Amino acid sequence: MGNKPQKSPHLFKVFASEDRESLIVRYPYQRDSDVEFGYVEAAKRLAASFRGQPIDDAILMPFMYLWRHAVELSLKQQIKYAAKLRRANGEQDASLDPEKLRGWLNRTHSLRDIATELAGHFAHLDLPEMPNDTRRTLSWLIEADPKGQTFRYPGGLPDTQDFIDFHGLRKCLEETYNMVSAGIDVLWAYGEAQEDFLAEQREFEAEMRADFEAEMRAEYGEEMGS
Repeated sequence: MGNKPQKSPHLFKVFASEDRESLIVRYPYQRDSDVEFGYVEAAKRLAASFRGQPIDDAILMPFMYLWRHAVELSLKQQIKYAAKLRRANGEQDASLDPEKLRGWLNRTHSLRDIATELAGHFAHLDLPEMPNDTRRTLSWLIEADPKGQTFRYPGGLPDTQDFIDFHGLRKCLEETYNMVSAGIDVLWAYGEAQEDFLAEQREFEAEMRADFEAEMRAEYGEEMGS
């Protein structure tokens, strides 16, 4: 973060908008979920341009990359939140340290490693696994692009020619993303329950402490204040 530029890119400043019709906004302080939503929206808009023409073949790799990266960002967002919940539960494992976790997530793009990490967090929190159909499709995506490079550059796939049902593929990827991203809702529900539990625990401890102090004052009188 120390090398983060302090000024907007010159390219953006050159094309400063002068009317609402041409306006597009880049917001500061974006989170994983914000960028994740951008990839999903871009994938949907790209799919909407499909007309079943030869030129549409050119959108396949960018289309795959958009959905693949949206899945990756969703998994990473969930890992960060799950680790936070585990820390709130009192766990002190070194792997839960926010800085160490952030560094690891920034370095890795392996869907297998990321998905395995998240599954471990869900297991520690005693939360349900992903549905079998979702895990199956995720395994196909991992096989096709294990390290996040296959759809970004040429040469990552076999020298074969594939004839693909685009609408079937689009539906499968979108449904898989929807099920993967639903994990954050499960974690939010857990977090809300955890907050209620911790609030009740703090209230109980405060009452116990107040009762104890009252008993001590009753027994020892003013000596407690000296």
